[in-house]
Amino acid sequence: MKWLYYGSLVAFILMALFVFFNTSGSRCPRKIYLRDENGHIITPKSTVPYSPRQTCGRCHDYEKIVKGYHFTQGWGERVKKEDKNIYPWLLSYGNYGGKWCPTAPDFHWVSPLKVSSPLEADLTSFTFAVGCGVCHPGGNTLEHDRQGHRYDKWLKKHPELAQDPTNGDYYQSKWDKTGVLEADCLMCHLKGYNFKIRWYQIQHLNFKWASTAAAHLGEVIGTVKAGQKPIVHYDPRLFDAKGRVSLNLTRKVDDKVCLSCHKFSDWKKRGVSWTAISDIHLRKGIHCVDCHSAGRLTLDPRIRGKERHQFAKGDDPGVKVRDDLDNSITCKACHDRGLKRFYMWGHKLLLGKCFDKLDCTVCHIPRHYAQAALIQDSTVFNKGDKIPEPKRVWTYYGQEGKYYNYYHDLLSFLPDQPAHFWTPALGVYKGRVYPLNRTHSIWLGLKEKDKPGIMQISMHRLWEMWQEHFRDGKYPELNKIKDDNGDGHPEVNTPPERQAIINALKEFFKDKGIKLGSREIVLVVDDRIYTDGIHYQTMAHPNYEASPYASAFKLSHDIAPREMARGYLSCKECHRPKSEFFYRPVLVGLWDKDGKLQWEPQYKILGYSQEQVERLTHLKIPVWKKRLHHLWNAWHEFWSGE
Repeated sequence: MKWLYYGSLVAFILMALFVFFNTSGSRCPRKIYLRDENGHIITPKSTVPYSPRQTCGRCHDYEKIVKGYHFTQGWGERVKKEDKNIYPWLLSYGNYGGKWCPTAPDFHWVSPLKVSSPLEADLTSFTFAVGCGVCHPGGNTLEHDRQGHRYDKWLKKHPELAQDPTNGDYYQSKWDKTGVLEADCLMCHLKGYNFKIRWYQIQHLNFKWASTAAAHLGEVIGTVKAGQKPIVHYDPRLFDAKGRVSLNLTRKVDDKVCLSCHKFSDWKKRGVSWTAISDIHLRKGIHCVDCHSAGRLTLDPRIRGKERHQFAKGDDPGVKVRDDLDNSITCKACHDRGLKRFYMWGHKLLLGKCFDKLDCTVCHIPRHYAQAALIQDSTVFNKGDKIPEPKRVWTYYGQEGKYYNYYHDLLSFLPDQPAHFWTPALGVYKGRVYPLNRTHSIWLGLKEKDKPGIMQISMHRLWEMWQEHFRDGKYPELNKIKDDNGDGHPEVNTPPERQAIINALKEFFKDKGIKLGSREIVLVVDDRIYTDGIHYQTMAHPNYEASPYASAFKLSHDIAPREMARGYLSCKECHRPKSEFFYRPVLVGLWDKDGKLQWEPQYKILGYSQEQVERLTHLKIPVWKKRLHHLWNAWHEFWSGE
């Protein structure tokens, strides 16, 4: 037995050395000095906020870290000409200058650095920080302007920039008073970090104080928004005799931190619930960063590297941030290694051609457990409860095409959304079938003659138009928009209604003194561009999406265990007459003149003909395959102890 004892000892020593050399470069000392933005050590009597750049950057490569896509928010990625043609406002592929944060227009965009028309202007870098800073971890685009200057220092030298309406970084900003949002390392790596406090501080323009307050290092008194200069009262109990603090830091980021930003937007995009009941990975103790790993823990050579803070990611047709890192994490990357290797070979044996055509998620996400928005209507005013202004210009409809008050659920049922069971649609993306939320949209845009693409109209302008209509009786054309299907919510679906919304918006721009020039107002209904109530042109788009202006989101979380997977008991679950796989109703068109939605069986979206589906749904399964199927399931249940 000596060989077993010494072998185990050697293995333990080697493992300890591996862990040490793969983590020693990123370990923080047990006690550290906090430093302000000038690099001075903070004491319990200090009144200025600590600086993540000066504190964490003493040991870690700060400049390398903030090149990660969470910090850049897409900035710095070269925008392809064909994408710029479709989305004229596009400056990057992320939230900073990207497509949109919800499922479709009309929303916000980041103004160009040099604004040439009021129709181009929306968020400046400053207002982007106010609206998006709670989830944006800071650094990069929230620290330096698009010419490389640090916002606060540059505005102090050039205060006239805040009065320049053509400046997309500084107009009406207070960077010189708010400070900048440096990359907040503690946002992810400190246990007990408070996102609500961060949100409060940013909303009250206490940018550089947000990290200190949310990390519970001290109490921040006063707000820039109220015209005050905030001061910090540090908690003296955190400091030792030498003025150092000991923080409860963690290298492995907790799921709650990831979900603090990702979960709520994913409710409406993908219907993600991410609980141990809905996801087998979570039930087995596998967490976000186990798959979405970074640095030296990442297997993919595109990401593997000390402190780069790029995270392994999949490939989503609705999101284009860092497409060069697509599929740096896949199902196969984990399941085709080690103990799972034989399992994947078993799939190949049993499923045959299906295994080559279908992504794993087709079978392992047969249901979702939280509602997701199928339709986003950005034309009418939503009077539902708990919807924040100006987001009342959005009306969401769920997977069955029925009205869905996303914000009511968001604000009423935190941290989890109420249960809602639905079967994802399927679509072919890059040659394989995936489960999707294939969203639909209706919105108002600006089309420039002889140029491709449609410009968004800021949600604030649409909200203001409706507010003036309700308050002052302006824009009577809007009274023509009725609820034609009796669901309690109006929809723009008839020629007179389409003409009315276009006319009202024209009148609104005229009242505001905004000249359209060569632009004309259009109504975009999925892939149709209406120039008036009747006439339209159709846009080309791939089959997996309903329009270039409504995102198709792949579903990859809430993975069902094998016994709940599609086809677990028999191939006949899909290959039978009228099976859900081929005949699930898929929305293909928004409301007709009677207010009815248009649906078609799923096989048409997948590109099959009626004859092909008849053959596939009357397929004879060989007896040997049926028996092998049952033996395979029994074998796995035996070895898993079930």
